[in-house]
Amino acid sequence: MIALLLAALLQQVPAPNVTTTVDRDRLTVGEELTFTVRVTGGTMEAVEVELPPLAGLEVVARAERTEMVGGAKPSRTTVIQYRLRATAPGRWRLGPLQVRQGTSFVQADAPDVSVGPGSANAVATGLSPRVRAILDHARIPRLNGFAGLSLALSDDSVTVGEQVDLVTIAWIPRRLRQQMRRPPTLEPPKIPGVWNYPQPVPAGIAASRLLDGEWYDLFVLHQLVFPLAPGVVRIEPATLQFSIPVAFQFFSQEEQHSLRTEPAVLTVADVPADRPAEFTGAVARRLAIVRTTAPDSVAVGEPVTVTVTLSGEGNVTLWPAPPVRWPTGARVYPDQIDDHTDLVEGRLTGTKTFRYLVVPDSSGRLVLPAIRYGFYEPGSRNFQVATAAASVLPVGPVGEASVARVTPPPLMLDERPPLAWRLVHRAPLPLVILLLLLGPVAGAVRFWQGRKVPVARPADARGDLLPGAERQLAQAVRSLVPRAAELDHEGLLRSLRAAGLEDAEGTEIVGLQERIRAARFSGEGGLQRHALVEQVNRVVARLREEGAGSRRGPGAGVALVVLAVTLYSASLSAQAPSAEELYQAGALRAAATGFALRTQSVPESPAAWYNLGATWFRLGDDASATAAWQHGLRLAPRDRELRLAVQLVPPPADGSGRWLGTAPVTPEELVVLAVACWLAGWGGIAAERRLRGRWLVVLVASLLIVASAWWLRDRNARPMGIVLADGNLALSPHERAPAVVTTAKGNAVRIISRDGGWYLVEDVEGHEGWIQGVRLALM
Repeated sequence: MIALLLAALLQQVPAPNVTTTVDRDRLTVGEELTFTVRVTGGTMEAVEVELPPLAGLEVVARAERTEMVGGAKPSRTTVIQYRLRATAPGRWRLGPLQVRQGTSFVQADAPDVSVGPGSANAVATGLSPRVRAILDHARIPRLNGFAGLSLALSDDSVTVGEQVDLVTIAWIPRRLRQQMRRPPTLEPPKIPGVWNYPQPVPAGIAASRLLDGEWYDLFVLHQLVFPLAPGVVRIEPATLQFSIPVAFQFFSQEEQHSLRTEPAVLTVADVPADRPAEFTGAVARRLAIVRTTAPDSVAVGEPVTVTVTLSGEGNVTLWPAPPVRWPTGARVYPDQIDDHTDLVEGRLTGTKTFRYLVVPDSSGRLVLPAIRYGFYEPGSRNFQVATAAASVLPVGPVGEASVARVTPPPLMLDERPPLAWRLVHRAPLPLVILLLLLGPVAGAVRFWQGRKVPVARPADARGDLLPGAERQLAQAVRSLVPRAAELDHEGLLRSLRAAGLEDAEGTEIVGLQERIRAARFSGEGGLQRHALVEQVNRVVARLREEGAGSRRGPGAGVALVVLAVTLYSASLSAQAPSAEELYQAGALRAAATGFALRTQSVPESPAAWYNLGATWFRLGDDASATAAWQHGLRLAPRDRELRLAVQLVPPPADGSGRWLGTAPVTPEELVVLAVACWLAGWGGIAAERRLRGRWLVVLVASLLIVASAWWLRDRNARPMGIVLADGNLALSPHERAPAVVTTAKGNAVRIISRDGGWYLVEDVEGHEGWIQGVRLALM
């Protein structure tokens, strides 16, 4: 009775659910597919799967995993994956399968696959592209219908630190492999003097080759080798071991076989001898360097973590530490070094991270200089330099919260151009010509006068004062009546009365003019002429003491009207906030627009450029701030506020900061100095009445100063730009154009030409390329 009950309970256990899938149902001879069997049962019993005899297919590898769930409703899920290789063309069935779980038995169907004629080469899908290429060009050993073993190198001549792929290949005839009871054993070669990275390969057969009408199955091992020193590296032999049964019985004896590879060598060359100063010894491809700080600001005595990360292709472990220059005023403690490697398309890539703890000793701004990491790139056979831009770390006092960003000096309110600029650019051209000719003329006159016999002058020179007094009186009258010379006596009296003079004063002035004319043409004695001069002096002095402001004529009313209109207009314009008010209120975008318009209207004002740069700096656009401040420094190179402001922005990472340097003087100041030396030289010659000596040296110096001013003007006129965002310089002015070189934000470039919205520029290394105008701040 109990046996019957147990049998009834067993019959109530449901049969397992079986599903079968393939990743592909069409392939060619030598290719592989994955056949997956998924069994889900309602019991915890083990699962057994039996494949039918496979014609045209063979099992290369098998993998199994199981998931079990306990409780009131137990279950067991088993997934078995078979990797099958096609051996003959045709249409082949994979079923039916026999599945057992405990006492349950299920027969499941499976899909069919179509196998077409294959090529002479078949490769497993799990191999990397570089190993595939090596197998395609591998040298075939001497086989003679038996197994063989060979070594294949990606390159037999490399540079120190360059990656070399070493593949050990076992060539086994398929008819011989099918007789083996277990897979063959491969031992990789030992290579002294290199850094060795064994790489994973597909288990079992990696590839198949049709040689002389017979199929050979290939078993491989893959190693990444990095030579450490120049010279010849000798590769020791690899070993292949396998056994073949003597008879077809299962327990029959086996014949042991062992093969070794032929000797192989690898030639290693050193990096070129003309190494730049930045070269660190690293050998890599597409290496990049990035520096980060956390937190962004600290107080004195608080530690900040500075992380420098190297990334690229190559042996990450062998990359040396970057040459970081730490500023004074901080203590630095190396923390830890981490590296991570990965294989991308057959090449070893990864990152190496260096961490430092930096403790500032004083408040202010801690400038972390730019990092230049030189490396040798085997692909291009050239030395390259990876750069990390400089950065500024604000440091606050002890016990105070540090600010996230240092604020620039206050705005400049005096927007007048520099004095030298005004003297050069706003002086009337006739006056300039007169000054330049005055010195030579005066010097020549005095020089020739020194060679003549001096002529005696009359002792009494008081008569010469009358013409000057007449001119003073006429000038005083013209200040009151501009057209006095065109009026007769009556008209002049009326005009003087209208100007606010008393009748007696007007009559005195008119009479005095008549007596001066009579004395000048009549030839009267010196006493009378001297009395007229004294009377003119008294009249002119009285007119000056009274002043035009005490005489309320019609012109005063007109001036009041003009003043009222001017004040009214100023009140209307004052209704719109100025750029300075927007800046103080925090409306920085609007303030930047206002200051930009100001620089267009008064481009010769250093204050306008400084204010624009201060606004961009507060907005976080350091590149635009640098461009504006550098423009202002060209106008006022010794201005303290501009000098302090420029120090707030880190210098370019690529060393182009020398292009941004400014001379201590401006071309206009040199011109003013040259004119002063020119006049002083001719003045000295006129005083000493000879062309030799120190004054001639002063004249030559003035000419040299003019030449220097001309050179400095040309230097400042060269168009420059600051890169606003990281990116590439393109080969042509098009978004899809290939890249020439990568340039980082904040680097300075020289502008060569323009094509629409693109600029042809040159970087500090001499590379030329196109960049969009939106990525460039012009100077």
